[in-house]
Amino acid sequence: MANFTAEWDRIRENRPTITILEKSDKKIDRLAARLLNGFPVTGRTMIEVFNIYSYRDAIFGLSKKGYKISRKVITSANKVEHCVWWLTEFSEDFVKTRNPEMFR
Repeated sequence: MANFTAEWDRIRENRPTITILEKSDKKIDRLAARLLNGFPVTGRTMIEVFNIYSYRDAIFGLSKKGYKISRKVITSANKVEHCVWWLTEFSEDFVKTRNPEMFR
């Protein structure tokens, strides 16, 4: 079993920032809080949870704010490509444990 102590430490370190961002009226701040919690996001997540339809712009905006974001393209059974994003400070294995169905 993998040891994700470093990732959990990062989440604990970011807790004050996460709390402030979660209370923000701005969708982009709430999205940043989710990423700082170590959760991956997809376009579907942004639409359903944050009502953000221009998710490429959202990721670009977060990148301009200094968030280092990693991405992986997933091809579904019907050959449609989907993109999953998460902060680079978290390993892909850790992100999969946070929400593994994103990678199926």
